[in-house]
Amino acid sequence: MQSNMKQILFQKAKELERWMTQQSETEEAIPVKENIDTILDHIQNRSNVRDLSLSLIEASRKAGISYIVYPKKKKTKWKKRLKLSKLSNVYDELSKPPKVLKRSTSHGILPGQKKYLLRVPLYERKFQCPSLPSCLNFDEFVQSKGGIPENTNPRTWALDMFSKHKHQKTTTHKRVKISIHNDTSERMKEPPKLELSDSLKSGLSPEVTKYYESEVEILTKEINDKKKYPAFAYCRRGAIYRKLGKLQSALKDLQEAILLEPLFLNAYWHRHFIYLFQDKINEALDDLNYVNKYNKNNAEAYLSKAEIFRGRKDITLAILNYTQAIKCKPTDADIYFRRGEMYEIANKVLAIDDFSKCIFYDPKRTDALLKRGMFYYENENWISAIQDFTALLNIDPQNSQARTYRGRAYFKRQFYKQATQDLSVAIHLDPNNWLALYYRACLFRKSSPFRALQDYSVSALINDGYENLGCFLHRGILYADLKLWLLAICDFETVISLERTVILAYVNIGLIHLLYLDNYVEAIWHFSEAIRLDPLYIQSYICRAETYHKLHKLKKAVRELSRAIHLQPDGIQLYIIRGQYLLMMKCYDLAKFTIYQVADMNKGLIELSPIQQALIYSFCENHDKAIQVLDRITLNRPELTMYTLLAKAQMKAKKIKEAMRMFKKALDIFSHSDKGPNAIAASADCLYNLGLCYMEEGNIQMAFDCFTKAVKANPDFAEGFYQRGLCKVKLNKDSSVLDFNRAITLNPKHYQAYLSRVAFYGLKGRYSKAILNCNEAIKIYPQSVRAYIYRGVLKYYNKTYKLAITDLTTAINMDKNSYIAFYNRALCYTKISELRMK
Repeated sequence: MQSNMKQILFQKAKELERWMTQQSETEEAIPVKENIDTILDHIQNRSNVRDLSLSLIEASRKAGISYIVYPKKKKTKWKKRLKLSKLSNVYDELSKPPKVLKRSTSHGILPGQKKYLLRVPLYERKFQCPSLPSCLNFDEFVQSKGGIPENTNPRTWALDMFSKHKHQKTTTHKRVKISIHNDTSERMKEPPKLELSDSLKSGLSPEVTKYYESEVEILTKEINDKKKYPAFAYCRRGAIYRKLGKLQSALKDLQEAILLEPLFLNAYWHRHFIYLFQDKINEALDDLNYVNKYNKNNAEAYLSKAEIFRGRKDITLAILNYTQAIKCKPTDADIYFRRGEMYEIANKVLAIDDFSKCIFYDPKRTDALLKRGMFYYENENWISAIQDFTALLNIDPQNSQARTYRGRAYFKRQFYKQATQDLSVAIHLDPNNWLALYYRACLFRKSSPFRALQDYSVSALINDGYENLGCFLHRGILYADLKLWLLAICDFETVISLERTVILAYVNIGLIHLLYLDNYVEAIWHFSEAIRLDPLYIQSYICRAETYHKLHKLKKAVRELSRAIHLQPDGIQLYIIRGQYLLMMKCYDLAKFTIYQVADMNKGLIELSPIQQALIYSFCENHDKAIQVLDRITLNRPELTMYTLLAKAQMKAKKIKEAMRMFKKALDIFSHSDKGPNAIAASADCLYNLGLCYMEEGNIQMAFDCFTKAVKANPDFAEGFYQRGLCKVKLNKDSSVLDFNRAITLNPKHYQAYLSRVAFYGLKGRYSKAILNCNEAIKIYPQSVRAYIYRGVLKYYNKTYKLAITDLTTAINMDKNSYIAFYNRALCYTKISELRMK
């Protein structure tokens, strides 16, 4: 049956090709008269009368005719002149003053439209209506769209409704006008009706054709002799004619056979193929139904009907006929596969049953193995999927698709070596396999980032559409890991252009602007867009809060964290960050209340670790309780970090001696442990805090030694250089400014180092340089009263008294209890002989 269908399709394709060729040849045959007229028009435009005869001869030769066709003479058309009375009326109308429209009005019926309304009944005429309706009925519009969902802002709903159908930007292409004949477009709409002939190409080999022709001669002789019953001979000759491409003769023979023997079912069977060639589907179905009426076990007829219904996209009837065919041939694997393809559209579970039966009866059906493997893969049954893909590859090792999906299944099961091998083979078999390149890049992302970047780029080059959106997203993350910020932003923006609801892209762009490019306004915009798309995404609120913190908008930062806490009430870290922000705002009561909330949460369902408990007790100034908790921890975990935490708690409790002893014990543990990077940083922190303890005790030299060891252990420790600089000042060493410079280099926002440098330059009498450092400190921290006092005093020494008064007044406004500012401002007034305060 399949071979017969393929033969019919081949003959139909060849006949359509011949028909299209014939039509194109008829379209190319342009009439000679039309051609000569075109040539004559061209010649008449570029030639004069003198050499017109030569041009006519030349035109006739080009057109391929042996006679001369003279060009038509153009007749001059007389234009109708404008009457003087009408002209005067036009001038009068134009000289009238302009009429200004004060509201939207309609023209109503124009003068030229009246004649068209003479024969139109009144009930069919269009009524005059204003340009704008008197009232825009929004409620009726909402009802027509299904209503506004609950907890949705009407304005947001309306904007989303109108922006839903907005098309994305598309590249503008140059329009090319192509003239198409009307009859050609009609022919393209309706498929041509193929006529039967005896000259169709059959696609048979010469040997087979010769054999069939000899059979035709024998059958013709039998028919002419009339020795045997002729119905069988007519049917057989008709079937052979059909295979030879002589469909007209075949149909005649089959009709003759049916006429002689109406119950000869083979004739109906062969005739239905000719009807299919002519696209006479109903006649073909009638023949097949007739066959099944008298032969219920004819599986081929059921199969042919199923294929016809499949072409018509009638799934139910196709499945019914495949089922009848299976009843006739219960071990035919191909029928199970075809019914499975139909079930796949509506019920995939039944489809998998059919594919499994197909594999059972024919284990080498690779298409059934692939479909079943894909079903298992989509349903995350990785082991069964791998088994099916492996069985397929044992039969067809060159199947790139099976390699790709088995590699993906290995990837899901974390068998990364096998996954890499399969994906590499798939890429080797099909270099345009963008999916395999993408997954291999995901495997190489951590171990070999540059190779992963290469695979991502090739995958994006092959497919830059919506299907490959994950490639751009992961490549952007990889660019961010490699600190190529601008390239990462480009990839995330590409993701947004492909799909505007991907929140991760907005958040990643915002984080790059926040953490690395210091572009806080852009960061806030992207975080806000992420919140607009998904108001329940907590990470967006946290990131926006951090951005507001960077902009010193602490009120807004606290508000964002409060929203995040509302969405995740058990997020302890959120409470701690909010407490830090409240502490920076000097809202000490609220900060304590926030930390108390965390402590109360520990009594409920949420269990805090002992370290978190100790930190909360320490923040709430319950130092004894914090020390007690940390003492218990150090007994169980005698580690460097635990001793450091205990010592810091003792420092806050003003137990300096005990703190120094704990810091020394921590350093002793460090000397006997592995010198990893984390341990070195912890030891530098211990030395720094030990130096602070020595400064508290008044032992400046020992503090200086501790700070020196700390900056040797961690050369990027800005605070260590700053404290060592202070020690040098107290020890009267001139190199203190070098430590301040180093601290500013490591941390350009260390305003205290700027102020210390101000004091150094002020003592040296270099007032202008000291003032410049004050300016930098004020830029970093505008709320610093000390910076304004320093700058005012320096301007006093620089004899710019009015400017000094301005700075000192600013300091007084910021701190009404600053007696130093009042005293120095009084000195300035004295100097400029203004004894009264204005």
